[in-house]
Amino acid sequence: MKDWWAKVVVAVVMALLSSGCAYSLSEIRTSETSHSLASNKAPQKIAKCIELKTRAKLSITDFVVVLEEHPNNTYCIVITMPNHVYVVDIIVKPTDGGSVVEFRKRGWWSNKTEMIEIAERCAK
Repeated sequence: MKDWWAKVVVAVVMALLSSGCAYSLSEIRTSETSHSLASNKAPQKIAKCIELKTRAKLSITDFVVVLEEHPNNTYCIVITMPNHVYVVDIIVKPTDGGSVVEFRKRGWWSNKTEMIEIAERCAK
């Protein structure tokens, strides 16, 4: 199942890149964090909550939501909309006392406040 999602992420990112006006995911991940918050919950629990609530919120639109699980207990939720110039990358990683959630984005993103509210509810 994870291989299928990885292929979807690659396909979406490649489609955005081939449009000539998108950013690569690696560029976004090395960019400055636009918002962050801390939690005492485990990264996996927060990431899965954000993914599920985001999918529910964006289910009526053409957004693609992908949860990536990395070996170092870090989770990335990538949100894209094909044929548009924006990508949101939410990274949930462990800290000594729980987790930190970091938002990075490129392009116009109207649902930023809603996404932060989802993350805050999941982190409580």
